Amino acid sequence: MYKLKRRFYLTAARWFWLFASRSLKRWNPRVIIITGSVGKTTMLNLLATQNLPAHFSHNANSAFGIAFDILGLEAVRGSRLRWIYLFFASIVRSFSFTRRVKFYIVEVDAERPREAELIAQKLNPEVVLTTPVGLSHASFFDPLVAQGKHKTALAAIQAEFAKISTYARSLALFAEPPQPAPRGLSQPTGENETAATRNDGLAERRAEWSCCGGEAVHYRVEYNKTLFKTKSGTFNFAEPMPEEVGQQLLLLEYLMQYLDLPVVYDLKNFQLPPGRNNFLEGIKGTKLIDSSYNAHLISMQSVLSMTKQIRWNHKWLVISDMIQQGRAEQSEHQKLAQLILDVKAENVILIGRRTAQSTLPLLQAAGQKVESFTDVKQALPYLEQNLTGSELVVFKGSQYLEWLVEKLLKNPSDIKRLARREKAAIVRRKKRGLS
Repeated sequence: MYKLKRRFYLTAARWFWLFASRSLKRWNPRVIIITGSVGKTTMLNLLATQNLPAHFSHNANSAFGIAFDILGLEAVRGSRLRWIYLFFASIVRSFSFTRRVKFYIVEVDAERPREAELIAQKLNPEVVLTTPVGLSHASFFDPLVAQGKHKTALAAIQAEFAKISTYARSLALFAEPPQPAPRGLSQPTGENETAATRNDGLAERRAEWSCCGGEAVHYRVEYNKTLFKTKSGTFNFAEPMPEEVGQQLLLLEYLMQYLDLPVVYDLKNFQLPPGRNNFLEGIKGTKLIDSSYNAHLISMQSVLSMTKQIRWNHKWLVISDMIQQGRAEQSEHQKLAQLILDVKAENVILIGRRTAQSTLPLLQAAGQKVESFTDVKQALPYLEQNLTGSELVVFKGSQYLEWLVEKLLKNPSDIKRLARREKAAIVRRKKRGLS
């Protein structure tokens, strides 16, 4: 069944796009795509603070999810019988459903080869914003390496994201220099500057691309607040934010300049999506930072670098496996060891077989205090018994870490701020004895 799903995934998605495209044509918004390996959802939510007359694709970033979002439908999150409803509802809603706002700001993932390109073709975006790109969903790209189309999975992923940007009709912005450089786009003159001017004849003009990664951003982070200072203003947050968010804020400034709209800098009320560096009060007075939504090396580096810069005497790390790493699984987990060591944490708790095999030996050889557990259920008693209340505990990884964070919360009401609260995810945890 899994192999069948992978084989016909895009074919089935194209069916629903037949109807989504009809609704999109009726709406005719100015489309802004946000893509990349890490920080897409944060970027989407940052733009949602800017008072734009837009619909945002919250909880939809796949070929299926975005098609349903355009039609005003929710994707499958529980019963598989919902597919029957969506099959007929898509047809019916394509004749009448539309939105009235000026912009469609949409997050696009590149989980599978050609998926993001399909979405970009259908959306015909005016602007494409690309956050940092790294080795994510690598197992889906390994077949391209085996076929000789790319030397490495990373090269395949980079090519996929570079291809998405070529569908920008007016402007493509990158948080980091794209590898390879996007074909068919012109780069403005000047160092890392874009001619971010309003363009009326979008279809008649060759799109420009630019990278804002060369600009300096002053950064200061604490466990419950962050400051970013650019040459144009100062962003303030009431949450711990990785330094790489500064790149996304530069993208935000460039975009708002292009749209000829003012930037909102006071973001103290900004709410991070669940499982992305959320500050929470823990048991015994501990402070928790929950980044349990996902994990690959680039996001691990981001969170661990942030943790290193937070001034705190007793830092604990709870790190679990990085999945979907394909052939690079062992090497990625070995690289993870050095990132952990750089934090100089008081204690490290590893969860999962991959970290046990490839990360643990390197930490032990370096003299790092470390414990390793097979799953979150085994790790919970250790944390409950050994936390004293003076610790800052940072969670990063997969392997149901959100359940572990839930059990260590001071306030049960904070459960709603955790990742994977939908019914299907709760059922999956219960099947593993995590209730």
